[in-house]
Amino acid sequence: MDPVRNAPGIIGWFPVLAILLALTAVVLIPTIRRRIEDDEADAGLNLLPFALLLVAAILATASAVVDTVVDARAGLRELTTAALAVMCATPVTGAIVTRWRWGSPGSRTFHQQIAANRVGSVVLTVVLVEVLALTGYVIGASIGAPFGAAMATGVVLAAVSVVLAGLAAVVAARRGPDLVLDLVHARPLDA
Repeated sequence: MDPVRNAPGIIGWFPVLAILLALTAVVLIPTIRRRIEDDEADAGLNLLPFALLLVAAILATASAVVDTVVDARAGLRELTTAALAVMCATPVTGAIVTRWRWGSPGSRTFHQQIAANRVGSVVLTVVLVEVLALTGYVIGASIGAPFGAAMATGVVLAAVSVVLAGLAAVVAARRGPDLVLDLVHARPLDA
């Protein structure tokens, strides 16, 4: 049994496991946290989604690297798996930077908490752009596959998705408060 030839079959399950871990981190753990009233148990569950996302990122990275080495090229599957690894690693990186810069949430001052929340907002926006880019890439690749241009079509649609998501983020950042006020038919107070 040749381990190099069998590696893609074994490692091929890593992205599936990574997706399951990421979904568990994003959906199941917050649901469990809402149901538990114990503060000590809740403290342990705070870091569990980040640990699951880190393991998912490692699994997806391993799969992308092994598939690229074995095939001696990066194809659609390898790029999609690498994008999954980046999407899983982004929230973990944001949490590490926030914790390193401002300490634990219970020890932050008011202004430090505001700064940490801004970093969290940027991380959420980046994850949204990554999800839209990956979705655009997969859709573009599936459209271009019958014409033999899966990679090129996927990259073009991913770029269009990133530009549109970037424009939406800029509009939301600049006009967000005004849009919320317009939705509820409110107006700012006079001085």
